[in-house]
Amino acid sequence: MSEEVTRIQVGGTAGSDPYEVLVGRRLLGELGGLIGAGAKRVAVIHPEALAETGDALRADLAGQGYEAIAIQVPNAEEAKTAEVAAYCWKALGQSGFTRTDVVVGVGGGASTDLAGFVAATWLRGVRWIA
Repeated sequence: MSEEVTRIQVGGTAGSDPYEVLVGRRLLGELGGLIGAGAKRVAVIHPEALAETGDALRADLAGQGYEAIAIQVPNAEEAKTAEVAAYCWKALGQSGFTRTDVVVGVGGGASTDLAGFVAATWLRGVRWIA
């Protein structure tokens, strides 16, 4: 990682496994290393306003050997509907997503909230990164 990164350990209480939060700039290029072993497919959920970023991230992950798809969703709070979640689930199903695959949320609170919800409800939960 080229710039300073702050690592924060979260969780590990009440039966939950701890996880690490990385805070810093220019971390998208490090995403392939954060996904870890076992994942074959990655879904990048991004808002319309970040279409270029979402597509670039998808292409980068595909170049690293992942079957990567970009799922564009509406901007801001418009993304937080059952219809949009169903659209994301359909994309995961069509891509053959399994429990070992990973969802990546790009953008602000609404799109990363949606990505977390979609990941948590797909096949009883898959890993996700925001």
